[in-house]
Amino acid sequence: METWPSTLPQYPLLKGYQEVWPDTRLFTSVEAGKKKYRNRYTAAPVLVTEGYVLTKQQRDEFMSFWRTTTKRGSLEFTKLNPVTETLKIYNFAEGYTPNPLPVSNDTWTLQVQLEFIE
Repeated sequence: METWPSTLPQYPLLKGYQEVWPDTRLFTSVEAGKKKYRNRYTAAPVLVTEGYVLTKQQRDEFMSFWRTTTKRGSLEFTKLNPVTETLKIYNFAEGYTPNPLPVSNDTWTLQVQLEFIE
């Protein structure tokens, strides 16, 4: 399995970092009383948004990682989770395509959308 490149930042910017946890509960209505709940799934993907500030070289390395190493985002890879500080298996979120934005001649910003299973 591939690994997030060590030449890229290992921690995203705090501003804009987000984990969206899915609601995996199933609700059952009853004739009287409160609804009953149970888990529909034991695992579901967590959607993660991360932001990075990159040099031009890091931008090129990220694009190579996305395009070639993960075959345009279709392969999983391991990466440090910035919240738990443990390695997790990630993949790029459905529909994600990189769009690095220039800030200056050698500085770029990048939003990355990922998923991991919890």
